[in-house]
Amino acid sequence: MLRITDSLRLAGTKLRVRRIRLSITVVVSGLLFAALLAGLTMLMGAQRSVEEFDRGSLNSRYLVAQTAIRPNNIEFTSDLTARAEAERTQMIKDKQALAARLGLPYDPKSEPPIMQSVPDSQPYPNDQSVIVQRLIRQETAKLPRLTADAQWQFARTRGAVRQFSIQSIAANGMLNYMERGLESFDDKRQQNNQPTPLEEFKQQFGNITAIDQSLLGGYLLANASAKPNEIPLIIRYQDAEALLGLKPLDKNASNDTQLARLKELRQKAGQLTFSACYRNLASQELLQTAKQQIQAAANQAKKPSADYVKPDREYAMPPADSCAAPAVIKDNRSVEAKRTEANQRQFDQTFGPAQPEPAQAKFTFRVVGLMPDGIEAAQSDIGSFLQQFLSARLSYTWIMPRGSMTTAAQTALESTIQTANNDQGNANRDETLAIYEFSDPNKARSYLAAASCGEGTSGGTGGTELFAQPEPVEASKAQKSNKSICLPHYVVFASPTGSNSLVNYDAMERLKPIIMWTFIGVTIIAAFILLIIISRTIADSRKESAVFRALGATRLDISQIYFVYTMIVALLTALFSVTAGLIVVYIADNLLAGQITATLRIAMTPKDLATTFHFWTIDWAIIGAVALSIIAAAVLACLIPLIRNTRRNPIKDMRDE
Repeated sequence: MLRITDSLRLAGTKLRVRRIRLSITVVVSGLLFAALLAGLTMLMGAQRSVEEFDRGSLNSRYLVAQTAIRPNNIEFTSDLTARAEAERTQMIKDKQALAARLGLPYDPKSEPPIMQSVPDSQPYPNDQSVIVQRLIRQETAKLPRLTADAQWQFARTRGAVRQFSIQSIAANGMLNYMERGLESFDDKRQQNNQPTPLEEFKQQFGNITAIDQSLLGGYLLANASAKPNEIPLIIRYQDAEALLGLKPLDKNASNDTQLARLKELRQKAGQLTFSACYRNLASQELLQTAKQQIQAAANQAKKPSADYVKPDREYAMPPADSCAAPAVIKDNRSVEAKRTEANQRQFDQTFGPAQPEPAQAKFTFRVVGLMPDGIEAAQSDIGSFLQQFLSARLSYTWIMPRGSMTTAAQTALESTIQTANNDQGNANRDETLAIYEFSDPNKARSYLAAASCGEGTSGGTGGTELFAQPEPVEASKAQKSNKSICLPHYVVFASPTGSNSLVNYDAMERLKPIIMWTFIGVTIIAAFILLIIISRTIADSRKESAVFRALGATRLDISQIYFVYTMIVALLTALFSVTAGLIVVYIADNLLAGQITATLRIAMTPKDLATTFHFWTIDWAIIGAVALSIIAAAVLACLIPLIRNTRRNPIKDMRDE
């Protein structure tokens, strides 16, 4: 039997012949494994970097937002219609009697009908009728109500571990920014295709979301706090830039410049306060009346007209810094007009809800946190892709923390806006919002399917179909047992929130079999390539093998030489693969890591801005897996040629050669 050193010496001599063929084999096979090693190394490096950015953020948590809505869509049956018509007839009689007693004019034709219709459609209830509104409220109150506690119990039995509060505070344009503390009475609006940062900032007052403070750790500034007369608020980075008067950075700004800007914003944002004037619809109408009166009086003074009539009440505009109601400076009403107005007010209150009085208030906001800017759909670079998949976003509107940071001013604002929304007819709309946290992503995915019911709802991870997977088997079973939340007339839907952690989890689960089959495929291809060169090498050395056999070498000795040769080729391929793969990772890291770091600092809002993203890492498990795959490919490649070679007749080979 040959010694191993002899086998190495003989195998080494074979490396010095057919060098071009050997080099091509090593390079081609090595490039396949180099690409595999580079891809896996970059994936692991990216995952570890993201974990560093994830500390304190929402990307490592599985959050589901659930909304339950019961619109006022009660079916108006024929019995209900008849009842409404009877009540309308009686109300007209009562109004006629009261109007006669108070000396007021009243036309029954002014009363809105119970049912209305449009061409080619069935009649439907007229929501402008107070009788229709009252009957809908009465019928809705008879239906089972889906409470927040019932929803939480349903979620908890399906794996939810925590519940968080969330509420949309829709101001409906009633909050207006007071630039430099002054309210603008100018009705003119600039019509620009590209609004300025300050104009975009003003648009954010239309909708604010109140969210449990325990979810906002990644957004809050260090030592952030608000006074009792201030409302804590988390705004976007670009809004902070607008308030500080900073010019937005160019898209091609260097990473150092972007980092300096982020540090500056975090240092200065906590000092920012700004005011907004709240006015309900009645206050807005009164303000508009005052402006029109003043303008009409100015026109009359400039160019007198016989048609000009002084208003019953003359108003003065409030000071711009007060957010007050217009003051009455002169009452031109007669005693009879005052009595008629009082009677009309009594008449209106008797047969319907009282018209809301003008309400206004000045609120001061304190910036306590910063959140990512909106994602521009036009971007398509790798930074935008990562920002879309990794951004930790609970809301696309400003956020008010609820918890220890809640102030008296915040409570007053929420109550004021809610009262205004009820005055506009939304009091009867039943809507609940909640966020549930799951420790297991599979339970979260199952819940997404189970907690969806009503028209137009569907469960799923949402967000993207790039890594869409079939719902778990238990999801379909859970969906059949969701009667506790799928009550009549309710629409319930759930979706991932706060981050794309569920989508990313699905992506990683989907990648695992892809990686496994890629390993197998590359190994088979490499084995085929090595099979060709080993077969050619053995074929070229048949005479040499026959001579060794004639000198007394056994089949095992011959196989040992070629097996050692195969292992040397495998080691050369592994060395080339590892070196080439790591070089690719190093180059990619130098080219892309800086850009991705800048993107993730905004998208994931890490506490430590010194956190950096890197593809580069030395993962011995990946290197070992690639090396073992190469060796496995080499072993597979040499088996068939060696078996065929050992069965050949050495005398015949010597004669043929």
